[in-house]
Amino acid sequence: DSLGTITLKGSYSKASGLIPFELKSPRMQITGDIGTNAENKELKGEINADGEDLRVLQPYISDYVSDLKGYATGKLTLSGTTDKPLAIGSLRLDSVGVKVDYLGTHYTFNNETIRFTDKAIDVGAITLHDDYNNTALLSGKINHTNYDDLNFDLNIKTNKFQFLNTTYDDNSQYYGEAIVSGSIHFYGPLKDMQMVVTVTPADNSH
Repeated sequence: DSLGTITLKGSYSKASGLIPFELKSPRMQITGDIGTNAENKELKGEINADGEDLRVLQPYISDYVSDLKGYATGKLTLSGTTDKPLAIGSLRLDSVGVKVDYLGTHYTFNNETIRFTDKAIDVGAITLHDDYNNTALLSGKINHTNYDDLNFDLNIKTNKFQFLNTTYDDNSQYYGEAIVSGSIHFYGPLKDMQMVVTVTPADNSH
């Protein structure tokens, strides 16, 4: 889960309150300026990723998913302020795999692009694969206010897909394997996520 060797260069201008910086790792470069005083909180710069390992994100999302793997390539432009940051651009994600702990399911996808705008993270239309190589289409956006107050609006549609794979020890109230067809709509803030589930179980669900 290492970034490899990291080189950080920076300086400080007392007059402007700016810290110009450059951070480099073998597969990522971040450059820009950060304002550090009350009069100047400006944020500007770029993030350039060239096959950065997604495992560096695992500590920040460990409450929801595990076994994260994959690589990110692309460019994000940083702007706004330190109080209200923005990152706009796109990242191509390759060879991604992740386990959704709540569901006990493992999904993969490859060569998909996520776009970052000033108001939303747009996942486009991502083809997910389960452990049986069944597929589902994930689409929609995660709306945000300067990457705070995340509000989800995501849809999954499939003809056959594994949506549950848990045991009694995982959750005694609901467990088993559910392979279904249909759709699921996730919406609302992360702390109060709602779901509208319209699915039909497959014969081998239990």
